Amino acid sequence: MTRFFILLNLAVTLTALCSCGRATRKGEQNAMQNSLSEAHDLYAMSPRTEQRVTRAWQLAEKALKHISRTDTSAFADLLDGTRYALWLAINSAEKPSKSRYASEAQRLATRLIHIRKDRAEGYYYRAIAVGIFSDLNRRNARPAMRAIRDDALAAIELHESHDYGGPHRLLGALYLRAPGPPAGIGSIRRAAQHLEKAREIAPNHPENLNFLAEVYLKLGRRQPALQLIEKALAADWPDDGLVTRENRRKESESLRERILDIP
Repeated sequence: MTRFFILLNLAVTLTALCSCGRATRKGEQNAMQNSLSEAHDLYAMSPRTEQRVTRAWQLAEKALKHISRTDTSAFADLLDGTRYALWLAINSAEKPSKSRYASEAQRLATRLIHIRKDRAEGYYYRAIAVGIFSDLNRRNARPAMRAIRDDALAAIELHESHDYGGPHRLLGALYLRAPGPPAGIGSIRRAAQHLEKAREIAPNHPENLNFLAEVYLKLGRRQPALQLIEKALAADWPDDGLVTRENRRKESESLRERILDIP
């Protein structure tokens, strides 16, 4: 009889421990989802500020560490985290912070590609992150250019209209800004092709117009370039991208001044 009660008590204890473990895991999952939801809400607030996005990143980074690298259901959460890191890489005030966030964005974008090779976002955002990191650190320029090109081409193949023609805009900007052969892969002809395609996809997007105006300026087409800039400045575009509305406008105004200064 004594042995029976010992076994019974052991069974009850094990059942209680298992139930406690399940409750703990469920609590951790709920806390993780709450953090991701709060991060999403912070990033969606307008105006988008460095303080809010930094907090969103902190919440997301902690939660995303617990997500399996093979969990395809986590794609949307990883994508949000990548956007937070990229926004900070572009808009943070300090260069060391920009570089660190660009590196984090590259890491998360690679995870996106690992779990969903059929989606354009991972390739697109990794290309942006590599470009920012390379530009900030001024090293491995040629490998970086090739990596950006290859990821942008992959994104074009999968979803060329993502982010208002973003993959074409990205590749066009690369061909526009990169040095030409043999030092780099720059090509004004290819830049024009991809930026015209980006404008075809999203005719009023200020970034498409800004980059294409730069191409026209390099080609000596001063008046068409000025017309594109005036159109960009007149555009009423929501402040929902990686580049803030304020910075888009500054880019347009700076380019207009360059054009008007030409004799």
